[in-house]
Amino acid sequence: MLDPAESLIASIASHGLLGVLLVLSMYVAYSKDKQLQEEREARIADAKNYTNLALELQAQVIEAVNKLTDTFEEMKKIMVPSSRTVGGGR
Repeated sequence: MLDPAESLIASIASHGLLGVLLVLSMYVAYSKDKQLQEEREARIADAKNYTNLALELQAQVIEAVNKLTDTFEEMKKIMVPSSRTVGGGR
């Protein structure tokens, strides 16, 4: 009794050159599919990394803008009363 692999080989061999070409084309298609799948996974990982980087940069920018806003508000509080007293009460 033949195991499945041997029966497959025997079946392919019975078809001669056409069987060999079929096996080669299946192998090429399988290897190309595997290569494309690895590339797709690498692109997804890159996209995740860039997204995380963008979110970190956005958080840093928001923090810097908030600090500048706080500083500006403090400067307004300091400068407004001093400009009113300089004018002499007009």
